[in-house]
Amino acid sequence: MSVRISWVAILLMSFTLSSTAFAQDGKSKTDTPDMRAKVIKDSESGSAVTRPDGWVQGKSGKGVLATFHAAGDKKAQIEVRLSPHVKEDQGEIFFASFHSSLQKAGFTRDEVREKQTYEGKTGVETEYKTTSGKKEFKMIIWQFQQDDAAYLVVGFFPAKGRDKYYGDFKKVIESLKVD
Repeated sequence: MSVRISWVAILLMSFTLSSTAFAQDGKSKTDTPDMRAKVIKDSESGSAVTRPDGWVQGKSGKGVLATFHAAGDKKAQIEVRLSPHVKEDQGEIFFASFHSSLQKAGFTRDEVREKQTYEGKTGVETEYKTTSGKKEFKMIIWQFQQDDAAYLVVGFFPAKGRDKYYGDFKKVIESLKVD
């Protein structure tokens, strides 16, 4: 249980740190998108994901397959997380613990969309909202488990840009290859 809580704490800290950086430089003039999609692959699991057009690859931490930022808007982020040691019978507990930690951290659940299927992968999509300063943000999470690996695709966007970035969020999920 403590491993799961630590993992969630790391995720929340990465979004907190990202939000702090966003406040300091919301639009970086050095961001230019590589318009060719690039595949990011985890050599250990064989999992891979493709960066959507108009997004740049960011730094990824432990347990993160890939992190993408919208070019010119570092407030918009998509992260693909992989936890390779979640047994099939533990997946439900793992995901419930993750969502509980988000709510304890101040995220408000907006909507749950059961059984969202992307390219043959079926998962649950949950949308949250939160406020930082005077700005509202949306966090969309798609969770999926295959065998003993749990995947979370997390989109964190300014609320006003949610619809603009949601299509790219879905493209990341569709591009996700799992072995």
